[in-house]
Amino acid sequence: MSLGLVSVQCVLILAVAAMAMHQLARTQADAFVSRSLAQTLVVKTFADATADPVALQQELDALVAAGHALRAQVRPASTPTARSGSLGEGGDGIFRTVTATSGGGGAALLIEYDEAPVLADIAAMWRAGSLFALCLLVVSVTASAYFGVSLMRSFDHVVQLARRLARNDPAAGNSPSSALAEVRRVEAALYEMRSEVERATRTAAEQQLILDSTPTGIMTISGDGRILTANLSVSEITGYEHGDLQGNMFHRLVVDHDRPAFRSMLSGSDARSIQEIQLRHRQGHTITARIGFNEVMIHEERFFTLALQNMTDPRELATSQHWMSSDPLTGLPNRSALMKYLASSVEFCRRNGTVGAVLFMDFDRFKEVNDTLGHAAGDLFLQGAAVRFSETLRSQDFVARFAGDEFVVILNGLRQADDACAVAQSLLRGFAAPLQVGNKEMYAALSIGIGLFPEHGTSVEGLLHCADVAMYSAKQGGGDGFAVFSQDDSTARVRKLQVETQLRRALDNGEFTLVYQPIFELEGMKLSSFEALLRWENPLLGTVSPDEFIPLCEVNGLIVDLGEWVLITAFRQVREWQRIYGASVGISVNVSARQLAVKDVATRLALCVDLSGPNAPRMDLEITETSIMDVGPRSVAVMEDLRAAGFSLSIDDFGTGYSSLAYLSRFPVERLKIDRSFVTDLGTCDESVGIVAAVIAMGQGLGMKVVAEGIETKAQLETLRTMGCAYGQGHLLSRPLPAETAGYLVAVEGAGIPLSAMTAG
Repeated sequence: MSLGLVSVQCVLILAVAAMAMHQLARTQADAFVSRSLAQTLVVKTFADATADPVALQQELDALVAAGHALRAQVRPASTPTARSGSLGEGGDGIFRTVTATSGGGGAALLIEYDEAPVLADIAAMWRAGSLFALCLLVVSVTASAYFGVSLMRSFDHVVQLARRLARNDPAAGNSPSSALAEVRRVEAALYEMRSEVERATRTAAEQQLILDSTPTGIMTISGDGRILTANLSVSEITGYEHGDLQGNMFHRLVVDHDRPAFRSMLSGSDARSIQEIQLRHRQGHTITARIGFNEVMIHEERFFTLALQNMTDPRELATSQHWMSSDPLTGLPNRSALMKYLASSVEFCRRNGTVGAVLFMDFDRFKEVNDTLGHAAGDLFLQGAAVRFSETLRSQDFVARFAGDEFVVILNGLRQADDACAVAQSLLRGFAAPLQVGNKEMYAALSIGIGLFPEHGTSVEGLLHCADVAMYSAKQGGGDGFAVFSQDDSTARVRKLQVETQLRRALDNGEFTLVYQPIFELEGMKLSSFEALLRWENPLLGTVSPDEFIPLCEVNGLIVDLGEWVLITAFRQVREWQRIYGASVGISVNVSARQLAVKDVATRLALCVDLSGPNAPRMDLEITETSIMDVGPRSVAVMEDLRAAGFSLSIDDFGTGYSSLAYLSRFPVERLKIDRSFVTDLGTCDESVGIVAAVIAMGQGLGMKVVAEGIETKAQLETLRTMGCAYGQGHLLSRPLPAETAGYLVAVEGAGIPLSAMTAG
């Protein structure tokens, strides 16, 4: 029994020791090969990147001098090179790697590594392991023999004790023995072996972690093309997880028309080690990958290492016919190319951890070019702008025509957001000089909005929206400048879009109403007329201020139809008061510059009301001073046509524009309305007092009635009375009233009841 136990222990110890030593030796050899291949890949990358053979040779000499390689040189690719069959087996003790490099015209990079240190470590490990196994074997055999002898003695002692008991001999002896110490020593040895295996496993995991941190995709495939290992970058490039790649055939990733080239690389018939092939991404689209290909022989078996680079760098793809869909007018990339390029730029900056920017640009006064010089001149203007963009921007920047006079610039690989602002300032300086449009020189003012990625988003539509919002913010700041997107701008933009959307249905849905603010004679507080003011109550937005929606109506042209609706509604209301109360009262309606620009505006407005009857109410059209100047030289003729159609005319917000006294004397105007800003400052600003007094004197000298707007305090009222201002309106006198309440004032006026106690009192 003792002999059998010893035999089993010997076999077990020898087997475990041999397995552990073999695993450790293999781990050491694999680590040496991995380090050598990684070093070769680094040197090859440097060789591919430089065209200077002197710098390359210096790098190779430094590699040898540092003791990282025995020899490193560049030789013609056709020169045969002996390879070592394996580490220490049939070779010359040198591990060689040979790989082609694109630098130097078809040269091959040869690097030789000394196997001796690795082989010495492995041999020392085997000697130590063998010695340890031998010692353990001797100890185990000795312990087993001792245990067997002790066991036999124990059995003999038991037999003798049994015999003594059978003879009723009470003397008994006891010599206990145990093999526990030997068992524990065997257990400790096994734990030590397991620790060595775990240490080797951790080393392999650390090497994989290093490979995963590399931005270049690195793969190892077998001679028949089966994927053995792949780092994390390969998964990012192809879209496949590591588990899906490992064990699969690499050619399944290659599109059909590039598979022959891949098979040629595997067979070694193609001397080139770098190629570009099309790979099929997991999501279905194809990507272009540059593949560095290197053959490695290990234990007489062929393996290949592949270095994959994703060719979706937007600056390189911009030159591809697939991307460059051109705008026929300017020759720049069009909107479709822009969308594709921006998507690629976002991905490029994500992979490289850099900042990108979208610059959305619009010319501030391009409409004036088309309106004054014609569309042909507008086309020449845009072509000149495209040339100026190309001259001003850097070679790595991408510019496209988005639509109309809108252009977009994409910036890649920025270090910080301020770099985008610097480019925007450069563009503004570039367009400070005039553009040559035919035989004319024209200045082009730009408004630029900047959206950053990934800070402001990563979707193409979202980034363009952010840049567009920022561009409108720059326009609101006066134009000819730039602004960076902020969330406040986005909120205001969303609100504006909501208002614009609801505006288009508001008139048809009957959401507009009129209120009427009385205008009084300041002496005696006699009702003179009403001013019709527009109000909007929307089911979604609630009450919307005129200051918010009137400018939008001016831009989208709705003000023309809306202004005519106001005129018709106000006229009908005055007629209704006449019918009910028997009193006639005048009504004032505001007219915008957009309405005055309409052809035959006097005829259109005259069709809205009937001013030909004997009892026709007085319809006064209030035109702002700036609106008159916007109409230009036609302003006098337009106002005369309106006067001939039966309307009386007032200049609203007088004092805020730039009309000259000569023009004012030619206008067929009956009333001047002093802007409320001057009335508000009465008593606090001597300059406003002087302006109000001058306007009153001017109006009286030209035979015009003067109306003060925005009277809020009794002190303002008394000052205006002292200056001789005849008419006024404001919250002190009366707030805007609904039609029914305003009708009561008409009734009181018709009955001859004084209003002074109801208003100023």
